[in-house]
Amino acid sequence: KHSDHRVEYIRHETNQGVSVARRTGAIAAKGEFIAFLDADDSFLPGKLAQQLAAMQRFPSVVLCHGPAVVVGGSAAESDAMMAGFSLEATGSPYKLREKPYALGSNYICLSTVLCRRACVGDDCFPRNMVYQFEDWYMWLRLSAKGAFVSLDSPVTRYSLHEDGFTTRTMRNPQRQVLARLEMLAGLISISDSPAWLMRVGGAIFEQLLLLARSRSSGGPEAWSSRSPMVAV
Repeated sequence: KHSDHRVEYIRHETNQGVSVARRTGAIAAKGEFIAFLDADDSFLPGKLAQQLAAMQRFPSVVLCHGPAVVVGGSAAESDAMMAGFSLEATGSPYKLREKPYALGSNYICLSTVLCRRACVGDDCFPRNMVYQFEDWYMWLRLSAKGAFVSLDSPVTRYSLHEDGFTTRTMRNPQRQVLARLEMLAGLISISDSPAWLMRVGGAIFEQLLLLARSRSSGGPEAWSSRSPMVAV
């Protein structure tokens, strides 16, 4: 129980992963919007009010996100992540699927997101992902349902831990490729148009090429410069 009657605490008896936890929360939600927040992150003042105003200003937008202040990690890593999270920070709607980076890197921080509950279906929550790119998968599924908009100023404080999953993935190019392949394989089975299917198939082929090069050139160090950093 929580002292605030508006807060409902839901607990799984066993750890079933982030995707199941998010799905449970989405099913239990009763409002028009859903906001996500990881336990080690925090909203900056005014975050939800600014996003609600943006969603009301753009009724066709299904998801609102924004830049984040990254705390922790090396200076280069935190700077790179903050730059990525600010990529679309214009305050104007955009189509994620039309962006050339959509299948190569995830530049949307989960803890900055506010989305319309009606658009968040069971198809947004993949099961049993080993590399935990569930949030990236969710954005790509939601991008089939409408446009996104990013605010132009930070809305969340994001924690980057030295021994965390995100840091380990950013520092391991081979892990990045395997994670992308897992996420893309899930997308290809539910691609909703021939053009999108071709793009997903092409992205899978690119990642397989990277793996092949790593085997023929002495390991992931030989191609790490060609593997873009993934913000997760």
